[in-house]
Amino acid sequence: MNLVLRSENVCIWDKSVSKSFALGTLFETLAERSIAFDRMNAWKEIMKREALASSYMGDEFVLSHAHIADINAPLIALGICPQGISGVSTPVGESVRIFGVLLSPTVNPSIHLEAIRELSRRILNSKWKSDLLAAQTPQELVQIFTS
Repeated sequence: MNLVLRSENVCIWDKSVSKSFALGTLFETLAERSIAFDRMNAWKEIMKREALASSYMGDEFVLSHAHIADINAPLIALGICPQGISGVSTPVGESVRIFGVLLSPTVNPSIHLEAIRELSRRILNSKWKSDLLAAQTPQELVQIFTS
């Protein structure tokens, strides 16, 4: 799967931020700068998924995700915060420094699983993750993301 991350859907925070701030900011980048979709429905779906279980994927990575009806391909926004993202339920001693929001089409649920699998595979690559966290600009982060 070839996930497309655009620089306008990237946030780099130089100070610690909260989970709610990261989620809201990244969701807004998708809502304002991507193809048109039903924002209210997408937000409700994200919140419904968040209420079911933690979105912590391990390895310092959170992925808030949902299926929505009015898109044809996955949309992704990604934020990094080397200082850490607070308010995420993690095992003791673990922190969160990478936060993603993934919206996938309902028409083909396997696309959603493929996107999650691809993101998980990348995050488990310690060199890739280290490079990602060192990115200074959205453009640099996108270049690392696609490598």
